[in-house]
Amino acid sequence: MTDWINVLPLLLIFIGCLIILTVSKPKLVLISMGMIYICVFIISVQFNSTWSTLIRLVTGLATLLMIFISLSGKKVTFPRYPRSGLLFRLLGFLLFSLIAVLVSIKAANFLNFPIDVILAGLLVTFCGILELGISGFPLKVILGILVLYCGFSTIYCSLETSLLVNGLLSGINIALGVVGSYFVIREVQVTE
Repeated sequence: MTDWINVLPLLLIFIGCLIILTVSKPKLVLISMGMIYICVFIISVQFNSTWSTLIRLVTGLATLLMIFISLSGKKVTFPRYPRSGLLFRLLGFLLFSLIAVLVSIKAANFLNFPIDVILAGLLVTFCGILELGISGFPLKVILGILVLYCGFSTIYCSLETSLLVNGLLSGINIALGVVGSYFVIREVQVTE
């Protein structure tokens, strides 16, 4: 650990990932994703360019706001999981978290980069991979892609500090938000 103060944001990222994987209310999932974006920003701004981390934070929150506004006033819920499915998600994420801790130690030594950024990126990436592998609901898949993308951009944008690359990656993030809003609107129209 580079700074022990980063234990709190890493713990909040872990809790946010657990909420994403276990809760069936979309608004609560979006709030926990916002918490993850803010905690990743807190960790990344210590080691990276302020502008690149700010670009990623603003586009991530704008994407979540876009989906949140399209959800307002509509009754959309994710399918509930049986107890065995919930247990599988929890155990899978705990296993992924253990792998993230072990890999981040080796990757930090190999890349000569702070372990805080790599651990945050891997936790969020593994949460997105698990969500993509398990979910079949279209909005949940888009949210899983956004979470996966947040973790990937945390590590990649720490290595590549160009504002152009960060801007292009943020454009992809906004496009995913538009697709997520479309899925929300389509789901509401199908149920009506």
